[in-house]
Amino acid sequence: MASQDSEASLLEEAEACRSSTDTSDSLPDSSLWWVNPLKAHSSGFQRPVPPRTPRTLLSGCTGTGADIMVFKALEIPFVCVGASDTDSGCREFLMLNHGAVIQHMHSAMHDQTEGRPCHFHKDAESCKLGKGHSIGVFGTPCPPYSQMRSKRYVTGSVKAHSSYSVMFTEAILWLQEHCPCVAVLEQVPGFDHRESDDVARTPLSRLAVYFSLVSLVIITLTLATLG
Repeated sequence: MASQDSEASLLEEAEACRSSTDTSDSLPDSSLWWVNPLKAHSSGFQRPVPPRTPRTLLSGCTGTGADIMVFKALEIPFVCVGASDTDSGCREFLMLNHGAVIQHMHSAMHDQTEGRPCHFHKDAESCKLGKGHSIGVFGTPCPPYSQMRSKRYVTGSVKAHSSYSVMFTEAILWLQEHCPCVAVLEQVPGFDHRESDDVARTPLSRLAVYFSLVSLVIITLTLATLG
């Protein structure tokens, strides 16, 4: 009964994203806050013809799948070769709302990197996601870099945080293993602020230097509204 109640609650949340006139499986233009501003800023530009060949998306710990919703809203043909999230509620939401386009669902980015059996193929020997996908979108824990944390600028505090290794170990291994053509990282503004009161270099610049050396991917930083 508890599981059914949870599923019903998730479905209600998903339905709340729809407009009253939407009867299709795709979200209408006005149902996502960023669609109309995007149209306003791009007015006068001819919209490119959607590609005939579906793009491949690799999603790593992006919560409820904002990246998938963007592809759907912009009507770009795609397939999500893999998605992951450490939160079971987020995984359930993803499977209920986007399961038809997700080929593999893992619990964490390191599970994707190691090619472990996913939630869709629990009896498989492995679920390897391959390399060179069109785009890789991933998010790493915000607390190490958030300006809302009282010790954010204390010397050594960022590196000492328990979640620091997710960005500078797990995420880097994820990118090295899958080598997406373009990578998009979601982080808080504090990721581009000085590491501490006595270290001017930012976590973002540290990451940028690393990738400039290995020439692996292009990183686009999407700043969240808080942090």
